[in-house]
Amino acid sequence: MYESVSSLPHYVENVPSNGKRPVFQNWAPVLLRTPNTQSPLRTPSTPAPLRKTSTSSSLLSIPDLGISFPFNSGADPCLFRSSQPYYGGSHDSYQMYTEETINILKTAKIKRILSLNYEKANTPFLAKNKIEFHHLKVKDFCAPKVSEIINACKYLEKTPKGEAALVYCGFGQGRTGMMITAFQIYYNYLACSTLSDLNALPNIVNEFIKNSTAEKDSQEKTLKELFDYLYKKGASKGKNCLKFWKLI
Repeated sequence: MYESVSSLPHYVENVPSNGKRPVFQNWAPVLLRTPNTQSPLRTPSTPAPLRKTSTSSSLLSIPDLGISFPFNSGADPCLFRSSQPYYGGSHDSYQMYTEETINILKTAKIKRILSLNYEKANTPFLAKNKIEFHHLKVKDFCAPKVSEIINACKYLEKTPKGEAALVYCGFGQGRTGMMITAFQIYYNYLACSTLSDLNALPNIVNEFIKNSTAEKDSQEKTLKELFDYLYKKGASKGKNCLKFWKLI
């Protein structure tokens, strides 16, 4: 908890980073791996209920943006995080999408957006460019309900292979970090096929929370409530954990 967004692997302060006015700030790819081992929970002997896991990735270089970063070429969703577009430096504001913004999203293969920003967005422009937008309005330094987080996780998990999703709030730290950590927890839960798998998760979850950029105790509390909710659902099904995901 309380980690700085600038400490994230492959962090980019401004996009583009070539001297032009930044469209996005605090940009970074999301690793769906345990922070210490950098290896996914899932293994070839651990079947996943929805997707098989591949750890293969390639470096996506975007010279026009002045950045390069890992792009997952396997079946796992590819996620990025950032500030809202054209962040003003103090608080949430109208989420403006322009041709410049769309070009960056398309270059990074981003086809869906999860926004935790509290203000409105020009979603018709996104729809015109065939980019999906899920708006989970959360006030700064606050947290959504567990049920809302689960719905948002489902939205991210359905990111098609070969495409990417973007998660942001305002600055791109607290609420974004909370949502990213929630998805890391949720997505690793999807790998559990036995009660033994489930019981191995608490230490992994603690690592995700420890390395989160969530910045308020209430956000950490919500992450633990999410974990408790999912764990109890899984444990109630014993070893046949595959079925419990249909109940969420």
